[in-house]
Amino acid sequence: MSDIFISYSQVDKAIVQTLVNHLQEQGWSVFWDRDIPVGETWRSYIGEKLSQARCVVVVWSSSSVTSQWVLEEAEEAKNRGALFPISLDGTSPPFGFGAIHCANLKDWSQDDAVLNQSEFRVLLDSLSRYLNKPQAISQPYVDAMKIGRVDGVDGVDGVDSNPVIPQQAVTSATNISEDKKPSTKQLEGISGWLLIPVITLVGYVFIKSMQLYSFYTSYTSGALDQLTMKEGKYYSTWWEITLSMQVVFNLFVLVASVVLLVLVYRKMKVFPKLMIYFYFFTAAINAFSMLAIVFLLDDAEMESAITVRDNLITLTIGSIIAAFFWTAYLRMSKRVKNTFIN
Repeated sequence: MSDIFISYSQVDKAIVQTLVNHLQEQGWSVFWDRDIPVGETWRSYIGEKLSQARCVVVVWSSSSVTSQWVLEEAEEAKNRGALFPISLDGTSPPFGFGAIHCANLKDWSQDDAVLNQSEFRVLLDSLSRYLNKPQAISQPYVDAMKIGRVDGVDGVDGVDSNPVIPQQAVTSATNISEDKKPSTKQLEGISGWLLIPVITLVGYVFIKSMQLYSFYTSYTSGALDQLTMKEGKYYSTWWEITLSMQVVFNLFVLVASVVLLVLVYRKMKVFPKLMIYFYFFTAAINAFSMLAIVFLLDDAEMESAITVRDNLITLTIGSIIAAFFWTAYLRMSKRVKNTFIN
């Protein structure tokens, strides 16, 4: 069990190393290794170290305030009253953490003169008071002392004016304290609601492959001549441009779907952000297709124009709603945060 758990962004690792050295010079044990061993997950390794640490020093910076891992670690420390925030570059704590005083180490350095004059000394004093406070005694032991059932303790009602606390009592108190700490067990893995975006990507791979093949066969068989040839019944100079862009869009969506599926398999932390971009990109494509093709269908007065137009409008509205819904899910879901960690 470490005295201090350091929560920070990898961007700030160099200066955090200096911070760790100073804290260790005070005689405190510090955990700050962000590398997860092979075969371990965030919950089983970092989460366990976080829950076992006596207190947490959160290093706020322009990078860490947007890190979902730093925010989650800070929230866990805040919930158990063990949060000690500092700001490396003057960045204010994110929403929800402003009520806790944050030591401003913007001008802090390794120089002893600066060290003694800065708010770093305030941080050290605060940590010292917190870490050096007496261990709580377990209630069962206190009750036993009151009725004189603790071996080696004498006095009124079995309580000595200066009793020596047996080691087993301290151990019991520590265990009880550990049991009361919030559990860091979180949902993780490709299951639940998270399956739907994955299934969507698989569906896109098959659908876009079929659409590209269908376009190829239509083009080679001359089925599109009515739209793209000047002598065609529904010819328009915009048809060739629109159909070409559709091919490019479909090819892009196909490749993007395959790439995102690889990121899912490897559980890369960049997946949620890219998936959000993907949802809005496909919604934009559908909107463009609706506007372009509906205009061309109306201009050509094709018999199926109304049916095609209605289908495109429905598809576009559905894709826009899906983009906003899944954006909220991918940004807020605990399962997403604990799954994509690599």
